[in-house]
Parts: sequence; C-alpha cells; structure tokens
Amino acid sequence: MQARIRGIFRTFARHGSLSATLRALAADGQGLPVRRAQGPLRGELAWPPPSTATLYQLLTSPVYAGAFAWGRVAGADAGDAIEGRWRHLLKDRHPAYIPWDVFVFNQRQLAQNRWPVRGLGGGLLSGLVRCGRCGQGMTVSYRDGGGDGLRYTCRGRRDYGGAICQSLSSPPLERWVAAAAVQALAPASVELSLQALQQAEADRTEEHAAWRLRLARAEQDVAAAQRAWRAVDPANRLVGQTLEDAWETALAEQERLREAYRRFGQRTPATLSAREQAAIREATSGIAELWQDGRLTKAEQVELLRLMIERVTVTVMGDSERVEIEVHWYGGVRTRAELRRPVRSLEQLSYYEDLQAQVGTWRAAGRSSRTIAELLNASDWKPARHDVFTEASVTAMIQRMGMGTIPPTRLPRPPPAGQGGDEWLIADLAAATGVTVSTLHGWIRKRRLHARKEPPTADGKRQRWLIRADPATCNAIRTWRARPRAVKSYQRIPDFRNLPAAGRS
Repeated sequence: MQARIRGIFRTFARHGSLSATLRALAADGQGLPVRRAQGPLRGELAWPPPSTATLYQLLTSPVYAGAFAWGRVAGADAGDAIEGRWRHLLKDRHPAYIPWDVFVFNQRQLAQNRWPVRGLGGGLLSGLVRCGRCGQGMTVSYRDGGGDGLRYTCRGRRDYGGAICQSLSSPPLERWVAAAAVQALAPASVELSLQALQQAEADRTEEHAAWRLRLARAEQDVAAAQRAWRAVDPANRLVGQTLEDAWETALAEQERLREAYRRFGQRTPATLSAREQAAIREATSGIAELWQDGRLTKAEQVELLRLMIERVTVTVMGDSERVEIEVHWYGGVRTRAELRRPVRSLEQLSYYEDLQAQVGTWRAAGRSSRTIAELLNASDWKPARHDVFTEASVTAMIQRMGMGTIPPTRLPRPPPAGQGGDEWLIADLAAATGVTVSTLHGWIRKRRLHARKEPPTADGKRQRWLIRADPATCNAIRTWRARPRAVKSYQRIPDFRNLPAAGRS
C-alpha cells in the first residue's frame, strides 16, 4: 500500500495534472488502496479503481506530507494559501510520503491547471500573464479577430463600470517568451535526455516492484485463509463453510492479480527496449529544434511553457509602445526585458517629438516621401503599428503634421518584354478606343479578345495584360462603342478575335 501511494505521487510529479495521473493509474490496473469506511468489512483494505474524487483527496491532503490539519475553512480551495485552508496546521508530526515543499508545489500545480489554456484558440501564455499595474490576471481578448489578432487585456475596473487597466497585442510578447524558453532549453537537452532515460528505467522498476508487492500480499492472504480453514473444528460446518468461501475468494483475487500483472508485463516490460530508448532520446535531445521547426503543436507548446514559467508580469509604460516584462521561472530565476507593442497612432510613440523633428528636417530639405521612408528605415525608426515605414505612411504623417502634401513618387514601368506590334496594354487600348478599362477586363474574361499576360519580372510586380488588336479590331471596338445603348442591350458582344470580313472593312 505504501509503495502504491509513493508511486501515485511520483506519477503526478511526472505528468503534472490530475486527469493524466488518473489515466496512468487506470491503465496499470492496480487500483487505489482505500480503507473501507462502512459495512461488515469496515477498516479493511480494498483496491477499487481510481476515481477523480479519491485521487484529488489524496493529492490535497496534508497528512501525506507529515502534517496534522484540523478545522477545514469553509470555501477554501486549491487556489488559496496553504496555511489558510485549516484552522490548525501542525507540520512534521508523523512520517511523510512527500516533503512539505513538494506538497505546496503540487497544490500550486493543481490550482494553475484550472486555467482554461488547453484549447487551441487561446493564447500561448493564457493563465500566465499578470498585470504589472494592479496584479490581476490578464485575459485573452478576441476583439481584433483570431490568430495573430489576439490581445492580452487586464480588465481592471471594467466589471465595475470603469476602464481597462492595460492591453497589448499577443505576438510580440509570445515570440519573446517562446525564444527565451527555447534558449533556456537548448543547453539542457543532453542532460535532459540522460535524466529522462534514467527516470523511465526507475519508473518501470518501481511499477513492477509494486506489482510484486501486491502479489506477495495476495499470497499472504491466501495462506492466512487456508490456515484459518484448517484450524476450524469440522463439527462447526457453518464456520467452516464461511472460511472456505473466504479462502476461495482469496484464491480468485490472487489469480486475478497474476493475470493482470501478466498483461501489464506484456504492455510494459521491466526494461526499456532499444526503440523506446531511441524515442526518448529523440524527444528530449532536440526540444528546441522541435519548437523551432513547428513540429510541436500549440497545446504541447502551452504545456511546456507552463512547466517552466510560473508567471509573466507585463507593464505598459503609460500609453506608449514600451512594455516592460518580467518572466518568473520555476526555481526563483527572473528575466527582465523591454518590448515594443503596436499602438494605434504615431502620437502614442515615446519618441514622437523626435520623429516629428527629423521628418520635418528632411521635408524642409525637399526630400520625397519615398526617400524619407528609406531614411527612417535605415535609421531604425519604427512606425506605430508596423515594422517599417512606407511611402504612403510618410505622406499621411506629413499631411497630419501640416507640412503640405508630397505627391507620391511613381516611376513609369518599362514596356512589357516581347510586346508585339499589334499588342496593347489595357490602359493604352482603352485610351485609343474610348472603352473603359473595366469593360476590356470583362471582355478578356468572356474571351472576346486575344489577350495574354506579360512574363513575370524579377521585382515581383503584378503582371499586366497584353491585348492583340490590329487596326481593324480597334475600328470594330470603336464601332461597337458608338452604337446606341438600346441597340447593344439586345445584341451579343462581338467576338473580336474572329471578325468577319465586313467587320474589317
């Protein structure tokens, strides 16, 4: 029984959740040791299948940590402080299965498991982010849409009619924390691989040892029942029959345990096979590579971060783009950094006045919007929402600053490569015939014109349409355009690819 209880705590330490521990205990088939609380066999040891309630009661009871607790406080749960759950708590009062610090860690793990983070629609740090201003947990907001549009928001006094405390977009924060976690995992990969192999071997040995103890206990029960049956006076037939039934029950239980152990041994050999050892090495030696290659699912990334990080404290500096973060790792280590978040307007930037002065200087020197954007990007200036300035964003900023309008710089595109003598760009043919560009696009879709796209260019610009139209085709298009709308409404659009001789005359 003691070996089984110690194995339960080791299983919880390995899996980190109540449900995973319950599945592991149910899979090995040993059951959970329980003293009968009522009935004729009250006080006797039984091994029923494990349940969520029984397992939770075992993991949250301070008795197994060597403490005496009395007077449960009403309303206390796994999220409250340990010392505040009972009126009287005396530590180190009897031998313990686990140390007190391990018990406290288990209670914290159970409390954190209550956060809904396993859904694929949530953020990577759901349940871990705390507001640096008021200390509340920051929730995931879907206001900007799913995926990269997630935001971490502290509601502050929103539930009481006030305003939110602070918020920031999720991608910058999640990328930085994920990179820090991968960096922390990289040097520990080899050591982690060796520890995982040793732990797996030790777990197998302990599981088989617990089974052998169960079988030894069953043999003792059979021997005790046999001695009791032989010691009874044959004249006491009723007592003899009762003891014989108890003997048969013990024999049946012994046979059931032997069969269960045989099936367990087939599923889980006492030693790891070469394939299992290779799988453990591959899974533990390259966690950083698995993360970076995208082979870890989002749920697996979430679970991995929760095993490493206790909480992430986020503080937005005023209403600016600057964000201070502090990662609290398990073990007491803290990592501090400053990030940049996207903001709604340029005025929120902490360096807006300097940016305004710099753009004003370049504008006064006669620089174009495109040139100013290139200079800003080369000097590592950042706009409000994106990573680089564009010609359009610089033009809008100059207009907002009241420095006049700079017409966008548009360089004429060279003529298409391999353009034939009778081939026109759509805009040129529209200007020559008086037909709108949208009408020509519609005729191309309806296959009324000979058209092709120019070959792709090295700069990746959009390919333009080339329409083949000789002078006769151009005249036919002009003639069609000149017809009254009432006439064209009940006539089909001509096929300008194969015009009859009359159409060319």
